[in-house]
Amino acid sequence: MKIVLAGLTAFLVASSGMARAGDALSFDKYWLTPTVGTLGVGIEGGHRWNEYWGGRLSLNGGAFDYVYHDKDADLHNHVSLLSAGATVDYYPFADNFRVSAGVRLSDSKVSGRMKNLVKRGKHFSIVIDDPLTTYTARQDAIQPYLGIGYSAQINERTSLSFDLGALYAGSPSLSVDSHAEKFGFTKGQIDREIDRERDRISKFTFYPVAQIGLNFRF
Repeated sequence: MKIVLAGLTAFLVASSGMARAGDALSFDKYWLTPTVGTLGVGIEGGHRWNEYWGGRLSLNGGAFDYVYHDKDADLHNHVSLLSAGATVDYYPFADNFRVSAGVRLSDSKVSGRMKNLVKRGKHFSIVIDDPLTTYTARQDAIQPYLGIGYSAQINERTSLSFDLGALYAGSPSLSVDSHAEKFGFTKGQIDREIDRERDRISKFTFYPVAQIGLNFRF
């Protein structure tokens, strides 16, 4: 991963070095950028104040479902993405390459339910829907951001915008509503399993940001 990031940084720096400051985004103009990426779909509004500094405001969201397959259970998850951010951009070469820092307010979460797998044969299993166990995972509401970006000019008023970085989102919180004692589990067993899952997800403190957008200046 470090090699990929280093290669991408070198490419962006080399590309920006080939562009003159006059080819960069027009100063004293505003822009809107529809975006898509790991934050979901979104819209950005920004302004480049001078050769070296600019700023952006953004709103992103989206939703999708996925299933996590474990040894004895499937976790059916619904991911809801919703965040708003403010970013300051520094253009060290007075062209299209930028280093960015900012903060996002996030209401993103993962919610889901468990389905138990009961093996009945060598080659097949029976899935039992467990309506008694539901859960929600969230990270910090305030998330600092660091990243790099580049704008590839298409014409006088449009360009492709790329961003790569990470949010420090904090250790995820996990809330579980379980009545699995009705399946024969003790409260101690349930609590130990919940604590084990909290430990497993606690290491995921960073959220990757990879985003592409079409920039319209006016």
